[in-house]
Amino acid sequence: MEYYLLRQSVRVTNAVRPGDLDQWVYTARMTHDDFRKLDTLRNAYIEYDRSRELPDLLIYPTYLVSDDIRKVFAMYDDSISFKGVQLFPADEKWIREASRIYWVYDCVTVDCLHADTAVQPNGAIKELVLDRRKLDGRDIFKVRGTAENKTIVSLAVAESILRRNPYGVTFEKAVIR
Repeated sequence: MEYYLLRQSVRVTNAVRPGDLDQWVYTARMTHDDFRKLDTLRNAYIEYDRSRELPDLLIYPTYLVSDDIRKVFAMYDDSISFKGVQLFPADEKWIREASRIYWVYDCVTVDCLHADTAVQPNGAIKELVLDRRKLDGRDIFKVRGTAENKTIVSLAVAESILRRNPYGVTFEKAVIR
């Protein structure tokens, strides 16, 4: 089975940032316990004008996916839980253009790093290598043992997301040994 790392595109240079989400609560390395503590739906405000981007994947302060990606995730894995973050622009004149709902997701975390994975001294992954024996044919999962969020999706999930023409989302083929 082919797997891909879900990433925000490098072409996204000016993504909105939910300014009032506490980065200690909405962490970059969201655990199952962290997720359980979140509100079911939270409002957050963004600074917005036409120079700001609203991609289908936000990476700060934690991974937040658009409603389209949430629907794909739910289609492939009904065990994934979601909690919403409703974004509103701070300036009312942008309400119709920039109000969006994003989703924090809690999916299975798999200890699947291969011994060949190159890790930098700060814990960041230089080259991600997955251990084929530990993947169990899953369609969506997070990689355990990394300093940042590494969400992996199967080829079927990546294709399904791409059919929805997402903005600011890219996939990097995962190395599997």
